[in-house]
Amino acid sequence: YQRRVHGLTERFELFVCCKEIVNAYTELNSPQVQRQCFEQQALAKTAGDDEAMSIDEGYITALEYGLPPTAGWGMGIDRLTMFLSNHNTIKEVLLFPAMKPRVDEPNPAPPTDSSAPPTEEKGKKSKGGDNKNKGKGGDAAPAEGACEDASAFDIRVGRIVSVEKHPNADSLYLEQIDVGEEKPRQIVSGLVKYIPIDQMQNAMVLVMCNLKPAPLREVMSFGMVLCASNEDKTQLELVPVPEGAKPGDRVTFPSLKGQPVPEVPKKKLEKLLPGFKTDDEGVATWNGVPFTLPSGVCKSNLKNSRVS
Repeated sequence: YQRRVHGLTERFELFVCCKEIVNAYTELNSPQVQRQCFEQQALAKTAGDDEAMSIDEGYITALEYGLPPTAGWGMGIDRLTMFLSNHNTIKEVLLFPAMKPRVDEPNPAPPTDSSAPPTEEKGKKSKGGDNKNKGKGGDAAPAEGACEDASAFDIRVGRIVSVEKHPNADSLYLEQIDVGEEKPRQIVSGLVKYIPIDQMQNAMVLVMCNLKPAPLREVMSFGMVLCASNEDKTQLELVPVPEGAKPGDRVTFPSLKGQPVPEVPKKKLEKLLPGFKTDDEGVATWNGVPFTLPSGVCKSNLKNSRVS
């Protein structure tokens, strides 16, 4: 990891009497930057990049607790001890401490006088607190709280007006898609090895429009093209839209009463995406509720497959 030059790692090693004493190199050890990198990778994976990774919460936690952002280099006491005691491996000199289990428990409540009966005033205070919360009911709820089902997604019909290979990744397409907005939306999709470029051009597709914009291989993507695929991705196709659909038409889910949120939080996206599948007849659904457009339901040739 190099802060200024992409793809460069600075490194040096120190050997004394043929034994390695120092192994130094630049490394990403900021948990905030690491989380951003993981999020970009997760979005790339969702978009179809098979080489991308998921978010590793355990690794980020380890960075937060065990390796705060630092600079410089250090000579490990274990390596130095190995050298001074004439041992050949670190195992021979390293004392591995027992790991304490991580316990996430709330702080214990302060002791109370159990003999004292509850007072009228205490009950009123509790009731008043509830009323106070109710009085703020007109305030906008956080977007994350509204993302409980597929109705939170802004899924629209789009037409791919132009498509080309991604300048930095052979497995990705860079598309401009008309979704009924003032100008086409730029989207990156990992579909190169599944769908020929001539079949992408002018194709009618479904686009998930309210995901967090993210750079995929250094090019911004503002949504995700939805595809149906089997479990091992040996079969994949764009989710077809019914005859008569036009760019900008929005998918609804008849039995779900929510409305699309401005931006679906990443944790909610990961929680809700597994519910998108095709049923026994190939109809695209979320937990059995069909993707519905003014012109009909969206039906794929792939049955009982995932949609993402």
